[in-house]
Amino acid sequence: MDSALIHRSLHKPNLVLGAEREPILTAALLPLAFTLSSFSLVMLLSGLAFWLIAGFFLRAMARRDPMLFKLWMRSVNYKGFYPARTNIWWRAQNRMK
Repeated sequence: MDSALIHRSLHKPNLVLGAEREPILTAALLPLAFTLSSFSLVMLLSGLAFWLIAGFFLRAMARRDPMLFKLWMRSVNYKGFYPARTNIWWRAQNRMK
């Protein structure tokens, strides 16, 4: 039985600094925007602390599952309860009664 090699770039997760791309860049952009808007040393240090702490937690999430943040974002959109229905025409049948 022959086996086909799959290139690493097709299945390797897209990580930046060890975390998922979107959350780590967002975590870097927020303190940068606040620091540039205030130009204070306190804001610079608090922004740096926020970015380091957020990066630590995002890297820990990516170590557990490289797509955990995307999974969590998708689960937020789910409803808490989905009522059981018999078929796709359920609403149309009940409107006629």
